Amino acid sequence: MDTVSIAEFLYTNADLLNQEQFDSWLEQCSNDFSYRITTFSEELGRPMDWMDKDKSGLAHYLQNANNHERYTGRLRRHLAMPRVTKQADSSFEVRTAVAIYVIEMNGETALYGIGSYVDNVMSESSGLRLTSRVVTLDTRRLQFGPHVPI
Repeated sequence: MDTVSIAEFLYTNADLLNQEQFDSWLEQCSNDFSYRITTFSEELGRPMDWMDKDKSGLAHYLQNANNHERYTGRLRRHLAMPRVTKQADSSFEVRTAVAIYVIEMNGETALYGIGSYVDNVMSESSGLRLTSRVVTLDTRRLQFGPHVPI
């Protein structure tokens, strides 16, 4: 598997999130997929986990997202510099820089957060699958909590 194919997979994955096509996004994830959002608190001197879900928990979370009060804008994820940092057989660890913007309904755009994705990607006969994603945010003060995967 070449790095260009892995990068294209991750770009498509981000585009599905940008379009809020969550069912299609989840289809790209393995059955044992795990998702975590974390950051380091300078004040506490330790990491903080803001979200930690498996695939079924995330699916339930997304099914109910519109039943709760949500921000009115949409998030747009911009990925940069995906690098394969580890490889074992058909499994790849990929670190990617990410900038997340929020586009309000009136057209205003603001930076939501920056950080990195550490993805584990598995090559299967049916194609690539995301087996885990850890979002490590450098930004620690968000305008609003993440109602959808960032």
